[in-house]
Amino acid sequence: MQESICVIEKPSIPDERIISALEEKYSIHAIGVESLPLGWDAASWAYRVDAENDGYFLKIRKELPNPAGIMLPRFLKEQGMEQVMAPLSSEKGKAWEKVDDFYFILYPFIANQQVMDVGMSDAHWVEFGSLLKRLHTMKLPPEILSEIKCERFVPPRLEWIKAIHAQVKTYKFGDLFQKELGEFWLENYSTISEILQRTEALVKRMQGTNVEFVPCHGDVHTGNLLITKDGKISIVDWEDTRLAPKERDLMFLPGDVGARGEELFFKGYGEPEIDPLTQAYYRHHWCVEDMGFAEHIFTEENVGEKTQRDAIWWFKNLFSEGNSVDTALNTEIEM
Repeated sequence: MQESICVIEKPSIPDERIISALEEKYSIHAIGVESLPLGWDAASWAYRVDAENDGYFLKIRKELPNPAGIMLPRFLKEQGMEQVMAPLSSEKGKAWEKVDDFYFILYPFIANQQVMDVGMSDAHWVEFGSLLKRLHTMKLPPEILSEIKCERFVPPRLEWIKAIHAQVKTYKFGDLFQKELGEFWLENYSTISEILQRTEALVKRMQGTNVEFVPCHGDVHTGNLLITKDGKISIVDWEDTRLAPKERDLMFLPGDVGARGEELFFKGYGEPEIDPLTQAYYRHHWCVEDMGFAEHIFTEENVGEKTQRDAIWWFKNLFSEGNSVDTALNTEIEM
């Protein structure tokens, strides 16, 4: 259901305990559970649950860093936004349940394909624009407002990337994965320097601005848009939900989905005034955050070989034509 291609090692909770917890917390008699190779978060795991009469998608987390990312989609579903993938309620009516040292969030299992693989129809683009407009104008209840994060205009991985960048020329690479990524980093050293300099300048400017905040998905790209077998669109992975400028969700619009997609999207959304400075900030923010794939190589422990290979591929792909680095550097800003 969620975007990713890597394999994070399974959590320290046995399958038998997962099955018994589903019975206890959700009254679901599971026949079996299967670990799915989804997600880049080493503290989050995905499972398919096969029950007697249905299938489910189970997210197991070590922590709940953003409870609003679970609460908001459920609220939106209650408001009639059927295209939102929301968690199922437990027997106690809760959106998540604590099981031993873990948190369980359960969803229906729906056969689907990612939009990035199959594309969207004209009707889907218009619908997508309408959905984001509705989200951005939604009045949230107090219980969500008390939990939801607010944008601080500081890319979380910025300081980590800066630290690695400062050390990479003298870094003692410990294995072949570190050596491969380190050599690529050095080949692109000046480009990364420019990205970091521009990002820091944009951080300072954005922290001095007064922009309107709205409810945002926070990570709404084609990897988090699904098309079901019956042709319905579904928005998943709300874990970066926050109050932020609308440009957080519109950072690649206009201009980066093709002229036709852009026209149709704004037919559904309306014609918003895109602030160039805010858009530039988010394009650089996105770029820096994507460079965090390097964490799987340089700092994280107990990461499997496939995860490391995938992380290197994704990091290198950021520098390909038309991707995150290219988009950021081609966004004009006054320094």
